[in-house]
Amino acid sequence: MTLRRLLWVLLIWASALCACSFALFCRLRLDRSREPTGPCLVSVWQGGSRIARDVAPSPSAAEHALAAAAGLPGALRIVEQIVDSAPISGHWSWLLAASLAPARDGVSVTWAGRTAYATPDDLRKLEAYEGTVELGPASFVLGIDADKVLGALARELGVDATQLLRHGSFRRFAVHSNALYPRTISEAEISTAALKTSVQGAARYLVHNQHRDGSFRYELNALSGAEDQSYNYPRHAGATYFLARAGNQFHDPQLLRAARRAATYLKDHATLQCGAYDCIGEGEQVDVGAAALALLAYVELCTGGVTEFREPALKLAGFLRGQQRSDGDFQHLYSLAEQHPIDVQMEYYTGEAAFALSRVQRLSGDKRDLEAARRALSFLVQRSPWFLGARYFWGAEHWTCQVLEDLWQRAPDRVALDFCLRWQAANRGLQLDAPPAPREYDGGLSRGPFMTPRLTPLASRMEAAVATLSVARSAALPEPEIAALEREIRRGFAFLLRYQFTPGPSYLMPAVQSLSGGFPGSPVDLHVRIDYPQHAGGALLRYWELIQG
Repeated sequence: MTLRRLLWVLLIWASALCACSFALFCRLRLDRSREPTGPCLVSVWQGGSRIARDVAPSPSAAEHALAAAAGLPGALRIVEQIVDSAPISGHWSWLLAASLAPARDGVSVTWAGRTAYATPDDLRKLEAYEGTVELGPASFVLGIDADKVLGALARELGVDATQLLRHGSFRRFAVHSNALYPRTISEAEISTAALKTSVQGAARYLVHNQHRDGSFRYELNALSGAEDQSYNYPRHAGATYFLARAGNQFHDPQLLRAARRAATYLKDHATLQCGAYDCIGEGEQVDVGAAALALLAYVELCTGGVTEFREPALKLAGFLRGQQRSDGDFQHLYSLAEQHPIDVQMEYYTGEAAFALSRVQRLSGDKRDLEAARRALSFLVQRSPWFLGARYFWGAEHWTCQVLEDLWQRAPDRVALDFCLRWQAANRGLQLDAPPAPREYDGGLSRGPFMTPRLTPLASRMEAAVATLSVARSAALPEPEIAALEREIRRGFAFLLRYQFTPGPSYLMPAVQSLSGGFPGSPVDLHVRIDYPQHAGGALLRYWELIQG
């Protein structure tokens, strides 16, 4: 084949590909920006369950639809008007899974002249927006959970799910809803009053979900009311630290009592002997993360005048120093059975230990604590230019910049400041902008096309961002750098506040009161674990403290 003929073949192939792509685009795209003109899906929810559904031809007809059901005690009518719809071509579950935008699209199916709808609220209630694919030890989110959605649609139509997939006519659709969640909050609305209200809500979520012995309800599913019975001492200690900080800053006796109960639970139920020092955990080995976060909580309580935790704090500080290696890093585990450190490393723990030792030095006056924290920070910020040469995942180092701020007046580290500035610049590169992102996602962190942004990874980065901003101001950095940090923080906080349960999508929740003030995992993962309000509330509190001066 001559070169001329080859070029003609390539040109014809490229033209055909462009024509086919354009045809598919015109047939399958959804225009979410246009004015709603489709029918209205009217749903009545009561006690977290949908009790009635009707399809009204127009908004005026929807106003009167299902009036009797909507009048029942505790019932709420939600109207979702279809903005646009498009066919799902093909009868494969993987295609159905990949066709819907999470938290944005619904799906309908027509079978034997009848049509069933799964609206965005239905899919959220089914917890079907993020279906996982297992590939060996790794798992990936590649669209919705098609089996859950097919099962729900099949039950509504009274047919077999396999037959429905094979012979049904599927369409995806976008809606405009009258629901008030997520809230519409912009970065301009991040005021001191809004920050304080949000932090108090997050702290009171923990108070309301604390047991008498000081432990917490570990994780609540807002959509089912179910409680995860597992437990985690580092996260318990982190929640205790946040409560103590909020109680001290707001002079709130209720929060301080809850923090004291939670700290007493650690002291009485989770304190073990690791050599000459106390440590925190259970079983045959413990980690430095639980001890570090417990130490932060004890120091904060001592700062508030609860002196009974001074001695336990000093013992935990001794344990952390004993786990430090000569290069500044820490041995993250300790074998109780054999009574010696185990030299393995995991994310977060070195930063937590460094922060705790920096904080406790103000209480202990022990230079060894300050030196240990300084060496740990120096280790964390000396990174190889090759990604594979880094010991810890760069995106997870949110404690490092908090150590930077706490040490700045006593042991300033310009290398660490540069590290934190570069890390925040990288985070800004991941922040979503609306447009092109959906308006409610503005300020969140991108996770790719098949997943909604999560709240806690953003919240932990905001803790670090505020700490970096504080040091940047102290170091008199150029105004453009400070302005970029400010905007990153305010946009991130606007995203967090949109999704805080105040009260959230209450019509989907069987137990609204127990979730009040909590932060969910994501727009589609409506679970609240104790570290979610801890990190979000802690970040917001840091910024409130900085603004207050």
